[in-house]
Amino acid sequence: MTSMSRQLWYDFEQMAVRQPQRFLQELDGLYGQYPNPADARQLTLLKAKALKVMHDDSAAEAITLQLLEEAIEANDLFCTAQSNILLSRCYAGQDLSARERPCLDVALTAARQAKDDDLIAEVLCQYAAFYLRKRDRALTFNYLERAQKQLSADSDPAIRLKVLIDTGTAYYNFQQYEKALPYISSAIE
Repeated sequence: MTSMSRQLWYDFEQMAVRQPQRFLQELDGLYGQYPNPADARQLTLLKAKALKVMHDDSAAEAITLQLLEEAIEANDLFCTAQSNILLSRCYAGQDLSARERPCLDVALTAARQAKDDDLIAEVLCQYAAFYLRKRDRALTFNYLERAQKQLSADSDPAIRLKVLIDTGTAYYNFQQYEKALPYISSAIE
């Protein structure tokens, strides 16, 4: 069980994604502040995310594969799901779609087992991105609609924003600009 709150996780994630070099520089100190094994797994996952943002897919993949073994052994469903989401993104970046989809399947199973609606919505958004790259309009919007339905009044604002942005982006990519605009506008507000 992690002692790191979900909000703190999202804050660290934002730093890893927006300022990856700074996050990596501060990582050793964070490990000292959060010595719990579950917290250490979360921080290692964020390290891999930072490396992915810095386009070091092979390093991100290697770290995430090792982390995934640890998460499965510890029955850490959140980390298992997040690790598989990240692996799917690494494989998408390497144009390995045959390896990407199975990672999403495992991520969704773990998120459902964890009964984490926000995590389920995040995985569904990743499925939508997968099908968007394949130019499959029906499946893209099917997964985005399912992600939207997964959200509740208690959902984290970050995942709500992700669903809005991903939906607007999908409409934009399918050249349905008039449908994209309300989602993008809502996300900006």
